[in-house]
Amino acid sequence: MSRTLDGKSGGLDLKHLLRKWRGPIAAVVFVALLAYVLWFERGPVSKPGENPTVGEVISIRPSDVVGASFGSDGKSIEVARRGDWWRIVRPISARCDRYEAERVTSGLVDQRVDGVLGEVEKLSEYGLDKPRFKVVLKTRFGTRTLLFGDKDPSGTSVYVKPEDLSTVFLLPAYTVEDLQKKKPQEMRDKAVVDTSMDKIRSVTIEGHGSRLEVCKRGDKWLLLRPVSKNADDGAVDDLLFKLTGLRAEGFADSSKPLSQYGLDKPQLRVVVTVQGRREPLGVVLGKQSINGIYAKRLDDSEVLLLKSDTLKDLDKRPIDLMDKTIQPAKAEEITGLLIAGSHGTIVLERRGSEWRMLKPKSSPADRSKVDSELLWDLGEMKAAKILSDRLLDPKQWGLDKPWLRIEVRTRGGSRTILFGQKRGDEVPVRVIGDSMVYAVNSWVADRLNVKPDDLMNKVGNPLQKKL
Repeated sequence: MSRTLDGKSGGLDLKHLLRKWRGPIAAVVFVALLAYVLWFERGPVSKPGENPTVGEVISIRPSDVVGASFGSDGKSIEVARRGDWWRIVRPISARCDRYEAERVTSGLVDQRVDGVLGEVEKLSEYGLDKPRFKVVLKTRFGTRTLLFGDKDPSGTSVYVKPEDLSTVFLLPAYTVEDLQKKKPQEMRDKAVVDTSMDKIRSVTIEGHGSRLEVCKRGDKWLLLRPVSKNADDGAVDDLLFKLTGLRAEGFADSSKPLSQYGLDKPQLRVVVTVQGRREPLGVVLGKQSINGIYAKRLDDSEVLLLKSDTLKDLDKRPIDLMDKTIQPAKAEEITGLLIAGSHGTIVLERRGSEWRMLKPKSSPADRSKVDSELLWDLGEMKAAKILSDRLLDPKQWGLDKPWLRIEVRTRGGSRTILFGQKRGDEVPVRVIGDSMVYAVNSWVADRLNVKPDDLMNKVGNPLQKKL
């Protein structure tokens, strides 16, 4: 009779089971450990029939690389990671373009080889006894050196050997040719605000003794300073497009005093906060020169030379970024209108899908005139500028006795717009309850100053009567 695990009859002996499955269990553990080592220590292994990467050949992961130097004949360029950025360490000290830095670091490690020759007898046959070029990769665990020799007979690949290994492999010839052409000045980081538009959460612009600030809430932009208003999303996005697209045209001597470039007291300062980043990014603009305008990033000391029109592109006022819509209600939300102008007072009321005039006399209103012209003009009326951020003296703008008053009624309440004394092509406008005085184009106000006859529904067709 068989025995159970606790010694009683009816089961299998535990020691017997362990002896029986010891081999398979050991094999499974070995495979698991091997997979761990290959994946986490060396990185992913190539698929069958697929050439390995340089990293797989020399056992380096791209994320391990923190620096590199490359060159020949004692003329080397060295780059190193410093926090969030890459820097050129030799032969100049400057921020390095991250794409350029990654091409010679993680990009080189990720490069697939053209083939692996293995161990060769004579290095001189491959130009590896006296390599023409070398790359030193610096990792968190030490350094690895790649020696570059001659091209293969086809001329499309070059022989490469790790200094500490006997393995020889082939890399595309353009890889080393590209590195041989690199110049330190060409590798300098020309990006001014190196982030993407979608990651920016706020923008602050300081200049002319004033401060403007916009902040993102959900998918909308809000103007926080100097007034609290909805921002024009398109205008803010256009500003960020120009800001993140800025590239240095050149570099000035950063060892000279900032006052020489007007950067000790800059004309303009633009700062952005970025999602996932503790420190802000930004730029300050100094003096204009014949070649452009001097600038400096917030987070380094390099003096850049930007295009002359950069100041115009970034120097924004509240009116440039605020939502300029004076009457924000949608046409379908409006239930009534009161228009008091030079042609008397008109009162309109929506009844279902139709409009009715209540004053100066009760009659059906021309629906197309109201919807397609009057409401469209109201919705498209934009502020052309801010005349004042506070209404100190209504008489100054002719708003004590407005020549046109429009009350827009919705189910949620009403909004009254006052039109002041015309000033050439502009008319001062304010909304009751809003301290700001805006200017709108006079032709907009003239179109809104409608006559009762213009809105009445003309029953009958004159052409029919002629017939």
